[in-house]
Order: sequence, then structure tokens, then C-alpha cells
Amino acid sequence: MPCAGPSGVASRLPFDEEVLGVLRRAGISFLAAELETAVASNMLRIVHLPLLLEAILPELEARLAASSHADWCGRFELSLESEAVLWEVADGRIRVTDSLRGAAVPHPGFRLATDTATLMRLILGLNGFGETPLAAACPDRAAVAVLAALFPRQPTASGPWG
Repeated sequence: MPCAGPSGVASRLPFDEEVLGVLRRAGISFLAAELETAVASNMLRIVHLPLLLEAILPELEARLAASSHADWCGRFELSLESEAVLWEVADGRIRVTDSLRGAAVPHPGFRLATDTATLMRLILGLNGFGETPLAAACPDRAAVAVLAALFPRQPTASGPWG
């Protein structure tokens, strides 16, 4: 009497075209399923929010200068998990301050809280500010227009997000 073998095997392998090619050439049928989220699979992590924002300030200031909102002045706080940054926009310049570490940080006009995925989508240009829940949560309509100019959707593709 023949013994029945296993009908399938589950395995976690790294997503690697060479491994998939070996399986195909060996005639092994398989189903490749991505188990990680887009944030994890892209291996993007915000280590220090203030430094990240300082690094992209030249681009943000250029976008502000090119917009019709270059004369907007205001301040707001953006928080991400355990970090918070105070943004001050005046005279076409943007200044960011670590609002959890700053001793004499002025009170923000309003506060926005976000998650890593949303912020990275904004920074990478995968979404415009107006497409995110942040726009609806922002109480200042003029600030929404400014943030939309700072974070527009860009012609971009990035792995599983693209």
C-alpha cells in the first residue's frame, strides 16, 4: 500500500529572483507572497525626525519659493510616534526645532500627528499632502495650501509602493 506524501510545504525565503528562478527551473510550483508591509519591505525608517527634516529643508524652501504661498507665516507642530518637531515658516524660510528637546519652544499654532508610512509617502512624493488624513485634520486652511506646496505628489516609483 503506497504511503501518501505531503501535499505542500510552506517556507519563508527572501524575495530573490535567483531563488525564484531555481524553483522554476526545478519544476517546483510555488506561490510567492509578500508578508511584510510596504514600510518594512522598503526598509525605510525615520531614525531622527528633526535631522531628516533639516536635510530636506533646501528642497522644501525651494518649493515654497516657487509657490504662490511664499509669504505665508505660521508655526505648527508635527509629531511622529515619540518625536515632535516645531515648524516655523516666515519670510520664505522654514525652521524646524525638536520641540521635545527645545527649552524655550514657542507654542505652535496647531498640532498634526502622523505615522511613519504617511510621512514617508509625503517625503518620497508618493502622495501629496492633500491626499492624506493630515489635510483633513489641519485646522488652518492656508496652512493646508502651504503644506500641499511643500509636499506635492511627484512622478515617483518605489518598490511595492510604486
